Amino acid sequence: MKLCFDEFNESEIARIRLGIRQNGDHKNRLIDGLIKRDKPISITIPHKIYHASVETIITRNNVSDFVCVGKQYLIVNEHQVIGVVGLIDSGKDQVSVKMNYGEYAHVYKDLFVLLDKIELPFEFNFSILKIPELYLNCAWLVAKEEQFFVPLKTVSPELEAFTLYKMKDFFRKINTLPLKT
Repeated sequence: MKLCFDEFNESEIARIRLGIRQNGDHKNRLIDGLIKRDKPISITIPHKIYHASVETIITRNNVSDFVCVGKQYLIVNEHQVIGVVGLIDSGKDQVSVKMNYGEYAHVYKDLFVLLDKIELPFEFNFSILKIPELYLNCAWLVAKEEQFFVPLKTVSPELEAFTLYKMKDFFRKINTLPLKT
């Protein structure tokens, strides 16, 4: 599957590096240490992050109601995703840097292995859709002809991780899931 990603933005990369250095989290210091020691690390694969509520999906069945809340980059060290960093719009022209590691980052390896195996005749724009009420993150793949969703982790037997769902099938399955409280 041919994927398209957002453009690189040097000011965003600088903000990410500054955010890594300013955050006192020990994992951020680990990444900062890799950067300082000139280990082969890259900040790559920029993509947008969208939020949607279950209500929006159920009542509107329309992706135009998804809200773009920021942009995300993967932190890669020697061909392995070791972190995910997001630039989240906090409102009033403020953007916060949010870091994630471990399982959250490692799912991208499995995702890209799956997407490499799929052959479709379209070029897809790659984004992430988050549905907070379900604690669900999905790859959202958009082409002119079709849209697909790939859950990054299993939240229910009806919605399996790393399974490619057409938009209408994904929306139908979301409609059947219980909300997390």
